[in-house]
This record gives sequence, structure tokens and C-alpha cells, in this order.
Amino acid sequence: MLSPKHLAESGDNAFTGFPRNKSGATAIEYALIAAIISIGIVAGAGTLGTALNATYEGVSTRVSDATK
Repeated sequence: MLSPKHLAESGDNAFTGFPRNKSGATAIEYALIAAIISIGIVAGAGTLGTALNATYEGVSTRVSDATK
């Protein structure tokens, strides 16, 4: 726990240790990378789904026409 007595004895304060702790920045960077990748996956899956739907509709139409 950070108490005024501890800060006075150690010579540190809450702001001097902050720049040295980069684990929070790294976690944020990884979260941003994961978010960008997930947006790409969602967009790609939507495009792929649309293309597959068009393909299956084309096949369905041809099979339907061939059986008439």
C-alpha cells in the first residue's frame, strides 16, 4: 500500500514508477491488435458469406432448371 510515510522514505512517488511499468501499455497494444484482427475476420466472413450465398443460389437455380 502506498502511504505517505513509505513514499517519503523510499524517495519514490506514484509518478516516478509509472513510466517504468510498461506492462499496461503492452496489454493495450495487444488488445488493439486483437481488435483490428477481429474486425478483419468479421469483414472477411461477411464477404465470404455473401459470395457463398450467391454461389449456392446459382447452383440451386441450375439444379432447379435442369429438373424441370
